[in-house]
Amino acid sequence: MEDATFIYPFFPAGVQRIIATGSTSYVGIIDQDTVLKYPHEQHDQHGLKVEATILGVLGSHPRIIKLKEWDKEGLRLEYAHNGRLDEHLEKFAGSTQDRFRWARQAAEAVAYVHSKDVLHCDIRLGNLLLDKNFDIKLCDFQGIYRTVDGETLDGFAGESVKYSLPRQNPLHADRKTDLFALGTAIYHIMQGHEPYPELHNVRDRDKIINLYRAGQFPEDLSVEFGGGVVRTCWNLGYDSADQIVNALSGLQAGIGP
Repeated sequence: MEDATFIYPFFPAGVQRIIATGSTSYVGIIDQDTVLKYPHEQHDQHGLKVEATILGVLGSHPRIIKLKEWDKEGLRLEYAHNGRLDEHLEKFAGSTQDRFRWARQAAEAVAYVHSKDVLHCDIRLGNLLLDKNFDIKLCDFQGIYRTVDGETLDGFAGESVKYSLPRQNPLHADRKTDLFALGTAIYHIMQGHEPYPELHNVRDRDKIINLYRAGQFPEDLSVEFGGGVVRTCWNLGYDSADQIVNALSGLQAGIGP
């Protein structure tokens, strides 16, 4: 306990209440349309600076959470009123059309991010938010941006184990690592749970990595409900998220209203 660090929440001016806490930041409500993302410790601004830069590069897009302002307190962001997709799915399964729409919209978000030379590096349902219309907004952009001048900005984000492509260097990231994680996100959306729900992300980490390295992925998602798309993601068969968007759109069209 001597080495433990205790973080006590605080409320910058205008923050009514904290609605989310990450490993380094809080998210607090400012008003009905705006939240403030701010660091646990004021001196630790690196991740938010990278995120502000990446969101500036991404600009306005229907699948990306909007940056309204970056000031000394933190990032003032669009408020996604219906919260995280994983928490929503715990309460409401959604129709098959809903789930296909969310999966396709997640792929659309990743396709757009990659078109701007950005790697997200932490694609998961906790970073897929639902707006007023229950449409997807991808958030938490502390990944990697490679500028036109060759500079690399790195927020040091990383996937949780069930979303992570096993690799020699766990810090390495590219489009394929994002597409692998997107495959797990699609699986989670369509099945309502992560792969191997009986295995704990921390206690069973090594077992999960070994299963993935051996190519032993769940096979319980049928082709017509996206199983083929997911397995192609896991087997690194796609070159772009646009291919995933097209594959999901075709499946969605086949199931009817």
